[in-house]
Amino acid sequence: YRTPDLPTDPRFIESSHIDVAGRQWDVRWISRRHGRGASLKFAIATFAGGMIIAALLLLLLRTQLSARAQAERTAERLSESEAALQRANRAKDEFLATLSHELRTPMTAILGWARMLEMGDLDPVLVREGIQAIARSAKTQAQLIEDILDVSRITLGKLHLKIEDVAVNEIVSNAVDAVTAPAAVKSIAIDATFDTHEPHVSGDSNRLQQVIWNLMNNAVKFTPNNGRVKVSVESDGAQALIRVTDTGVGIAPEFLPHVFDRFRQADSTTTRRFGGLGLGLAIVRQITEMHGGSVDVASDGIDHGTTFTVTLPVVQEDTTTDASPSAEVMPDLRTADIVVVDDDADARRFIAATLQRAGATVREAESARAALAAIRVRTPTLLVSDIAMPERDGFELLGDVRNTLAIDESRLPVVAITAFGGSDDRERILAAGFQRYIVKPVDPLELARVVADVLTS
Repeated sequence: YRTPDLPTDPRFIESSHIDVAGRQWDVRWISRRHGRGASLKFAIATFAGGMIIAALLLLLLRTQLSARAQAERTAERLSESEAALQRANRAKDEFLATLSHELRTPMTAILGWARMLEMGDLDPVLVREGIQAIARSAKTQAQLIEDILDVSRITLGKLHLKIEDVAVNEIVSNAVDAVTAPAAVKSIAIDATFDTHEPHVSGDSNRLQQVIWNLMNNAVKFTPNNGRVKVSVESDGAQALIRVTDTGVGIAPEFLPHVFDRFRQADSTTTRRFGGLGLGLAIVRQITEMHGGSVDVASDGIDHGTTFTVTLPVVQEDTTTDASPSAEVMPDLRTADIVVVDDDADARRFIAATLQRAGATVREAESARAALAAIRVRTPTLLVSDIAMPERDGFELLGDVRNTLAIDESRLPVVAITAFGGSDDRERILAAGFQRYIVKPVDPLELARVVADVLTS
């Protein structure tokens, strides 16, 4: 009806109640009591009821679909988690099998030749051959054990670096010398080019040489006879780039993302041609990142060779003069009372000496328990804590300070010092409540400046 045509007489307004899905619905309509009024009334009521039921059915269907979708997503996540767990277990089993093989193989040569030498009656040539075999096998086994220990030290934050000025050309040259003999056995040519500017980096020369040696050794190991290995050093003034390229077996595209994973090898079958535990490249990445650098890999696929590129920050030349104040001046920390906790005595002493040089009063603690005792005696203005420590780590120490001693960050800020420098580690440390964190190796000036910044803010 058009509005003017709507009847106003109550006699023409009818209503009733309809029960739909257990609820009473008030249905009103206008009925003309002649002609087709009754059928019109029935049609309107039927239409209204049908719409209500349809709406309820749609709501129910939507709820069911939502629940089903949620169940499917949950099942998918569980399936992914189960697959990841299976992959981890498979990797663990493969690693243990490989470890057993790699340790038993040199041990067989050591015990076998030792028994033959013990029995005697060997001609001088065999005696010399046996002694050399024992020496080689012992060296191989020692390297395997050292790799395992390095991974453990890195995981626990116990791999400490002896920081000094390092000439990049020199460590690369030493690594080349170390692989020259095994390369000559396979008639592999080694080409080395060095940057004429002789870039220097701040780091542990032995560990950086370990990185380059590992890459060079792999290049020789995975390159067939009469192949070629190239190593180059370049610098753009801000970074030093060390590239190791070989003409070896290459890397399959699907394995490239996993090259630096621990315990992962492209070939872990019993017919594999190359030994090792799959730890070397994981150690390369960790040591490089501990120096503030990065390592990348590129390969065009199987039998197309591989290129590894190590990038390290270059030590900038000091351009200051006596007439211009040096940027290396320590901040003034004479009003600071600091507790330093680290289970490594040398690292703890270095941190304490750095802060004392800036004028701070420093109390040293070798454990979280000792640090809590020092804080109970006198609340310091700052706590500097290592993360990875035996018995109670830095996270637990922070919890004891905030909860057991009830000292909040406004009274006692806490700075973390850690060897874990990944983005996930950073988020975890800051989320735990540390005000700042410093990644090992620690630069003295950076440490003093971070402490000063935390105290002033």
